Amino acid sequence: MNNKKIITALLVGIIALTSLSLSFSLAWYNATNFLQVSPFKVEIVGERDLKISTSPDIDSFKESLSYSELEQVSTFAPVSSVYLSSWIDQKPSKPVFYDNSYSYTDEDGTPIRRISPYGYYSQELYLLCDDDVYVTVDALESYINANDSFNLAYASEIANDYPQYTIEEIVERLGELRKAMRFSILVPDENDYRYYILDPHKEGDVILGGVLDNSLDALAPYYDFYRASGTNELYEIVYGEYNDKDYIVYDEALESDTPLEGEANVFNACHMEGVHPFNLEKSIEQGLEFSKEQSIGFDELEQNPMRMYFPVYRHTPRKIVLSIYIEGWDTDCVNANMGASFLSNLSFKIAREM
Repeated sequence: MNNKKIITALLVGIIALTSLSLSFSLAWYNATNFLQVSPFKVEIVGERDLKISTSPDIDSFKESLSYSELEQVSTFAPVSSVYLSSWIDQKPSKPVFYDNSYSYTDEDGTPIRRISPYGYYSQELYLLCDDDVYVTVDALESYINANDSFNLAYASEIANDYPQYTIEEIVERLGELRKAMRFSILVPDENDYRYYILDPHKEGDVILGGVLDNSLDALAPYYDFYRASGTNELYEIVYGEYNDKDYIVYDEALESDTPLEGEANVFNACHMEGVHPFNLEKSIEQGLEFSKEQSIGFDELEQNPMRMYFPVYRHTPRKIVLSIYIEGWDTDCVNANMGASFLSNLSFKIAREM
């Protein structure tokens, strides 16, 4: 039997009681040293009172949409909702995501922002209801879970490359990347503009800034640095969104490399000899503040569905933009998780009538 059909049947069975559901199965793979994902299953299912379409044409609304009817995404790569405050007031028609791996700075070491035009799923959709209602996401019926059977098969394929881990440990590592994945919903209404980020596995605040090792060189796992203009002094690059560069405090240049503690990844590297290391504690004391991801956890949403809601008016198509992406500042977004597969389901429900 075709494996995709098995997955389809499973997902349809799971979402049978939801009002409106969007389902994905995502396969991760390694390409050009970046985390990427290739989708191979999408389905949308709706009940009588709440229908969906990719068009505002009333005759186009239906209870389900197949993957072939949706926009295609060739690859997924880590992006970020960092700098959200820089665009939200401008009310763009689509959300803006930034490339978290862009390593260039200006002369004073300030990272250059680069908008990522790809690497995530983003689709205009329209909801239609036969009454005036507020719609929210059903946290009980929505999820991003590891595809354990696929991950087990993949772990067996790559086990020889990771002799320090058992197959069970590799499967567990692959499954961790689900924690870095996000849903976002934009309501691009000029008079009632709303944007929500949903984190199915939220465990605390995600800090959108700090030092990184974007080179991902296993032989030289050092935090990125820059040369100060007009000098020979080297300083670590402080990435992300923060209130004022003048609050950044550096220590004296190191006389030797610091030892690596734990496994090297983009968030965990060595401070390099001859480089002034960033001192987080002293910078905070000086007044430095990093922005935090403005996400809503599913536990929060389950307790209070009105944390995230938007109006859908009787027989009037409501345009939304649904995005699925990997938050690059989430510390679960690391190379050790590449190659994993995930099953994802997002369900909408009517929160209440108006």
